[in-house]
Amino acid sequence: IGGENIPVDKFTRPILLFEDLEAHLHPRMVSIVWTLSDYLPIQRITTTNSVEVVAEADLRSICRLVRYTDKTSAFQLTRRALGKEDLRRLSFHIHHNRSLALFSRMWILVEGESEVWVLSELAKILGINLTLEGIRIVEFAQSGLRPLIKYAKAMGIEWYVLTDGDDAGRKYSDTVKLMLEEDEISSNRLTTLPKMDIEHFFYSEGFEQVFIRLAQWQPQNNYYPMRKIIQRAIQRTSKPDLAIAISAEIERRGSQSIPLLFRRLFSKVMNLTRTQY
Repeated sequence: IGGENIPVDKFTRPILLFEDLEAHLHPRMVSIVWTLSDYLPIQRITTTNSVEVVAEADLRSICRLVRYTDKTSAFQLTRRALGKEDLRRLSFHIHHNRSLALFSRMWILVEGESEVWVLSELAKILGINLTLEGIRIVEFAQSGLRPLIKYAKAMGIEWYVLTDGDDAGRKYSDTVKLMLEEDEISSNRLTTLPKMDIEHFFYSEGFEQVFIRLAQWQPQNNYYPMRKIIQRAIQRTSKPDLAIAISAEIERRGSQSIPLLFRRLFSKVMNLTRTQY
């Protein structure tokens, strides 16, 4: 600085600032630069909006800035926030599948693929642009529910959980209740389906003909076994196709046919989302 010689020893670690690498480099070059810098004896500060850059970083080194009405806050995962195994599973799940979720304002945490497809389609019918609102639907079956909630809370990401009504779903619901703040009530963070899963819920909510048609069920003596019809409908098509078929039927009937449970869910999700800017 100003021609001054600064003494350097073997413990010196200069700070190198990378500002928006993705704005100037091809995604592959971003990855190369990031990997090469790992071998340099430096401290690295990077500002980015890139999924590729975030996917290269250790979850504990990511600092997330959140803007509220009156302030901007910084959030970062502490070393003791997650155990070693939880961190490993969460890192794999987010880095390899859900890096974009780290840029979201809100996570809707769901058990599996069916919920992802159904909620995505219902949001469209309700006129909610999930991408524009910063809402991401995230499956928690692979990484576990508790680590995802811990991470969301540590990083200032709002969250909401949808669980099935079976034994496993009730255990997930109990997990949510244990992780609430003292002044929170579970209904603001949790919806538990009154049926064993989302397919049985929609079947019972007046959409049974969608399942019967997709299952190509030929009734004998007016016999319509719900569980068998649902299983066959999934086997003959797929869960995404089933979700699209349900949403098409809702569109045909009108958005008022969306079950009240899901309209309330999205209303609460939107209220949580709009605490951030």
